[in-house]
Amino acid sequence: MGSLSTDTLKSTHPASGGRAIQVLLVDDELDLLAVAKEFLELDAELHVRTESSAGQALESIARDLPHVVVSDFQMPHMDGIELLKQVRSKYRDLPFILFTGRGREAIVIDALNHGADFYLQKGGDPEAQFAELGSKIRQAAGRRRAERALAESEARFRGMFDQAFQLAGVLDLQGCLVRINATALAMIGLNEAEVLGRPFWETPWWTHDTAAQHRVRDAISRAAAGQTVRFETTHLDRTGASHTIDFSLKPLVDDQGSVIALLPEGRDISHIKAAEAELREAKETFRAVIDHSYDAVLVHDSDGRVLDVNATMLRMYGVTYQEALTYSIADYSGPASSMGQAKDIWARVLGGEDQLFAWQARRPKDGALFDVEVYLTRVSAGDRPLILANVRDITERRKADEALRASESKYRQLHESMIDAFGSCDLHGRIQVLNEAFLRMVGYSRDELARMTYRDLTPKRWHAMEQQIIEQQVLVRGYSAPYEKEYRREDGTIFPVELRTYLLRDSSGRPEGMAAVVRDITERKSMERAIQEAHRKLRLLESITLHDIANKVSILREGGRLASAANSDPDVADLLRRMQAATAAIVRQIDLARAYQELGDHAAGWFGVEEMVAKTRTPEVALDASCRGAEVFADPMIERVFLNLFDNATRHGGHVNRIGVRCEAVPEGLRLIVEDDGVGVSIGEKERIFEKGYGKHTGFGLFLAREILAITGISIRETGLPGRGARFELRVPSGAHRQASGHVQQTPFGRAGALDGQGPDGS
Repeated sequence: MGSLSTDTLKSTHPASGGRAIQVLLVDDELDLLAVAKEFLELDAELHVRTESSAGQALESIARDLPHVVVSDFQMPHMDGIELLKQVRSKYRDLPFILFTGRGREAIVIDALNHGADFYLQKGGDPEAQFAELGSKIRQAAGRRRAERALAESEARFRGMFDQAFQLAGVLDLQGCLVRINATALAMIGLNEAEVLGRPFWETPWWTHDTAAQHRVRDAISRAAAGQTVRFETTHLDRTGASHTIDFSLKPLVDDQGSVIALLPEGRDISHIKAAEAELREAKETFRAVIDHSYDAVLVHDSDGRVLDVNATMLRMYGVTYQEALTYSIADYSGPASSMGQAKDIWARVLGGEDQLFAWQARRPKDGALFDVEVYLTRVSAGDRPLILANVRDITERRKADEALRASESKYRQLHESMIDAFGSCDLHGRIQVLNEAFLRMVGYSRDELARMTYRDLTPKRWHAMEQQIIEQQVLVRGYSAPYEKEYRREDGTIFPVELRTYLLRDSSGRPEGMAAVVRDITERKSMERAIQEAHRKLRLLESITLHDIANKVSILREGGRLASAANSDPDVADLLRRMQAATAAIVRQIDLARAYQELGDHAAGWFGVEEMVAKTRTPEVALDASCRGAEVFADPMIERVFLNLFDNATRHGGHVNRIGVRCEAVPEGLRLIVEDDGVGVSIGEKERIFEKGYGKHTGFGLFLAREILAITGISIRETGLPGRGARFELRVPSGAHRQASGHVQQTPFGRAGALDGQGPDGS
């Protein structure tokens, strides 16, 4: 934040109408604050507010700038000197009084060195003490008021004087320069000290020309006698360049009419002189410009007699310059062109109205016809009004227009035969073009929709999401990924749609609107709900079945354990061991089935990498995570993936002391790396560790991890070097990762918003 000044005080400052002086009193002794406020406000001119700490005082100043700050020295956290430093750094000349019980000389010097206006020591008679404080407050506020008024007055005059475009100054009656503005000094590259006090005719504005010096001395004499003198002269700037100056010298008179000073003023009119020279050059080059024009140019009179032409006209009409002047406009016109109409057009042009129109032209020598565009404007040759015709051959453009119309006809047929709805709007959202499918879908007429915007069709809860998609996708790359939202029909019913939006540009490439292909997905959503319901029932059946099987297996396991304890026959014992092993295998299959039941139970979402790592890390091992702000789109069970990776490192890594997690951007998306400094994984086991049933404990930890990640297209593989630690790479595809910033990000399935009965805002 830049420094502020009490110049910013407006109507509440005592400089404005004599209103109360606003005082901020800062002290950590609450009783003293109350007493001081009561004493000070006995003076009706003072209005006091209090704060008990320097930090609160800074917040109070930022909210409502006071006229004077009065602060104790010794306070917790930040003392009065530090508060003074911060006030001076932010509010420059805000009056500040240090009011403290500590009277050491060092404190006084420190306070005054840092800009305190006054230093008062507490103690003694309260009435006298606070009377003196009130007096110091009024002095500080009044001094700043006077300083500000003087500064403002000087700034206004200096601003008007120095910012004037003209050269301006003040001379005494003897012609000596007593003041000069910045514009005049900038011309000669000197400062005031080098010219003030010198006779005006001996300053660099005049010394290059003796005649000019005599002339300005004469002007000074006449102006001192009360005349205003004006003439053109030349000044040389600091580079030696000459400037033409419209110079004047005026007398400044007092109330009695006596001349008290002279006011020289010079207006640089070099640009006017240059413009006059350019005009002369323009007349001389007009002929050359016409001859090199891309268009054919003819000058003719009101009867159609051709008076002059350019080289392009000669090529276009196939004539020589001499031949061109022997033909009339009628000779250059085809049978489809009406000369009666031409004369009406000429009359309007001679009346001051420029005309642009299409015309059929003819080459007079071979009779060939071609289409042209003609622009007519009035010109003058002395007092004689003439017509200047610019003629452009538009034969190729006509062919292109016909091809475009044919293309538009085909486009219209395609547009109206589309099964999906199509619509376009301008950049303000006003609906412009629609096909019949769109009208049938929403139930409005074309005229009704022409008075609406696309937001009128969209329930309000989708507006923010769609605006983000437009700003972050459509306007950036020219199109959006497919996304879902809702529309409202003419009868008020709400229905789901899927659409993709494109940016429309004009011929120069500037955005001019948007278009969208829209599909009613009501039936698809109904089918999805039916599938979800069937899936729910199937899960329920699976859960019940697994529960019943688990109960039966528990009975078998317990029965086998009891039978083993009660029977010592080796053959029976061997048989029971086999039964228990088979039962254990069934239990593992049940556990795997239960884990699979959880996959996809909840919608995928965005998960912060560092947050997941912090929740699942192993406290015994040092962790180095460098994925600040990175989020991935995944199944909620992704936390189990990190838990499994960390658990495997501590169980099977040997002497693991550190686990590192880092993120690297790659062209195809994001590479998320989890690595340790343990013994690593052998070459032969790099893929086997992801197989179901492989391992020393659960038998499906990494197998399940790969399945969880695959739900949203994330892959995992082990790429470490044996003996140097395990290294797992998670490849996150484009669209399934983002930096946490609250912006809309497309999922790998192409939908920024999913219709699950709620809008993006949960409504």
